[in-house]
Order: sequence, then C-alpha cells, then structure tokens
Amino acid sequence: MAEVDHCTEITVYFLDGRNESYTIYDSVAAPGGGQTQRFAARIPEMLQQPWWILHLAEQTVMLNLSNVIKIEVRPGVPHLQGDSVLGNVDRATALRQGRKIFALPDD
Repeated sequence: MAEVDHCTEITVYFLDGRNESYTIYDSVAAPGGGQTQRFAARIPEMLQQPWWILHLAEQTVMLNLSNVIKIEVRPGVPHLQGDSVLGNVDRATALRQGRKIFALPDD
C-alpha cells in the first residue's frame, strides 16, 4: 500500500436533502512506483463526469452527480481558476443560520 501524503475531505449534498462526507487519501506513489495525481488537481476533469466511483475499505460507492446539488472540499483549492471561479468570497449565510426570516405582509 502507498504511503499517505495528504488527505481531502469532501461533503456531498444531494437534491433530497441528505449529505455524506468522505475522506480521500492522496498518496506519494501508486502501487508499482507510479506517481498519483492529487484529488484537488483532478477536480475540473472529475466535474465533467456523470458518475464518481469511490472505493472505500468496506464497499464501493457510486455517486450520480445529477442528484448532487453541492460538493464542499476541505481544505479549499484556491489554485482552481477559470471563468466560473470567484475568488475572495465570504459566506454570509453563516451569520443567519438557525434563524427564521419572515416576510412582512403587504398592505
């Protein structure tokens, strides 16, 4: 087995409201001595795929990305660049989490 160099946590949010988290271990070298590519470097390519297949120790999980509304990645991947990437962003909803906001009735 390859030596673990780095890990990434992803949380997948599904359209039905469920979410699941996974830890992805990046290794220094793949079996047979070949170099592996870190998950963060593969994100643009992977987002083009309709399915992700995750091999866990006890099972294999297949994710259909058409049922996914959001994927959070920790630690962040600030090296991603492109027309659809916004940098220097703060999450504003964290301040309102847990509070209900009611609209005032029209007169």
